[in-house]
Amino acid sequence: MSGFTMALAMPATLKCTKTGENKRLKYAVSAIQGYCENMEDSHTIAEDIDTNTLFFGVYDGHGGPAVAKFCAKHLHTELLNHRGFHDSLASAIERTFFRIDVMLRDRNFEKELSKYGGNRHWRKFKKDLCMSHILPCFVQRPPYKGPLVDGCTACVALIRGNQIIIGNAGDSRCVLSRNGQAIALSTDHRPCIPAERQRIDKARNATVINRVRGNAPQIDDGKTSRSIGDLKCKQSISLFPQDQILIPFPEVHSETITEDSEFLVIACSEFWDLMTNQQAVDYIKTYLKAGVDLSYICKSLLLYYERHQKGGKNMTIVIVVFKKPAKAHPVLPPATGQETARTQGHLSKIAEVMKIVNDTMKAPELAATIQEFIKEMAKDGKMEEMVSVDSALDSEDMKKEIEEVDKVLASVIGETASQLPDAARTQKIQQASTNKVVPEERQALAEDVDDDADFREEITARLAALRCLT
Repeated sequence: MSGFTMALAMPATLKCTKTGENKRLKYAVSAIQGYCENMEDSHTIAEDIDTNTLFFGVYDGHGGPAVAKFCAKHLHTELLNHRGFHDSLASAIERTFFRIDVMLRDRNFEKELSKYGGNRHWRKFKKDLCMSHILPCFVQRPPYKGPLVDGCTACVALIRGNQIIIGNAGDSRCVLSRNGQAIALSTDHRPCIPAERQRIDKARNATVINRVRGNAPQIDDGKTSRSIGDLKCKQSISLFPQDQILIPFPEVHSETITEDSEFLVIACSEFWDLMTNQQAVDYIKTYLKAGVDLSYICKSLLLYYERHQKGGKNMTIVIVVFKKPAKAHPVLPPATGQETARTQGHLSKIAEVMKIVNDTMKAPELAATIQEFIKEMAKDGKMEEMVSVDSALDSEDMKKEIEEVDKVLASVIGETASQLPDAARTQKIQQASTNKVVPEERQALAEDVDDDADFREEITARLAALRCLT
């Protein structure tokens, strides 16, 4: 992560932390400079890169901060502008990594890169560039060769729908926790990997090639075999860009977000030299279960790294936690099925009695009031709500009332309503309304109707209450 840069006598332990969240996830990122002279790492979190896509990127710089900062500013915007971003994301990620290398060679970005600085090359270039602007007649504009001896690894994660798409070039790493198990979503690109060694040997006829450190390439004990920048190791005109000693070509991997997917961890290589994938997952999950804020978890990991990695370098870590969908609570009916069915049957019987009252006793006002009440109760499912209220207040009175209803029906039509099918019940009621009611029973019903003004008032009050509910 560093070149031949000077080390500080005391580490810079200020931890820069950022947090955020949306409906699907929450995240935290934290970074520390350590003993390095410059903060060479950089990162990007773009929640609004696209309406359906979130972008997380960690750039582990070496030889200076220029390339890492350049990637943090441009890589996600170049990816968004790629024509395959919406329908061919894997290809778009690959082409964008190569595109950044091309942009680093473009002189139009010399001012931006020299501003980032961080090593002797950029300090000298910036000084010469300023002198050429001040004394254009005496000082020539310095030649631009790009970042020859500095670069960065890049590990980016895009979350689109239920997919995680990882693009990694270098030895930073992305790990997914699924049901407490660590799953590596990226591969560390180092010269010890047979495929990487074969490419390096073919390009340079060397057994092991290291990244560019400081101002000169190093041989043996290599750290990474892929990076953005480091243009001094990408100058062979006889080789394609993907066949050079160091290449920016990313390995792209896709993973589905399932119900047991818990969180992502993206961190620089030095962190993974200190912790295994499973150790990191166990550490984070323990704190998450305890309800510790995500920003404090990131800071505690950096503190752990700072204390156990003497002479610690720059470090950046990103944690993305997937939110679990809220479970829908079942809506309990206001009354049990038995109560609803029983009360609906009771109301049906009452309606039939009111039909008889209207036809035989000539009390249309009372009958109409009760029929309106029944219709309002049946409309929009409010019958069940009234049932729950009535059953709680006067269930015993309801039972007595129903018994009286059955007695009236039995006296009028000879049988209770529950013993008759619909057609037979209708016929019986019609017959009763014409000639089957004896004078004594007719007189009793008429007296009940005339004397029961309180009952009518109660029905009217319930009807008003029901309309308030609707």
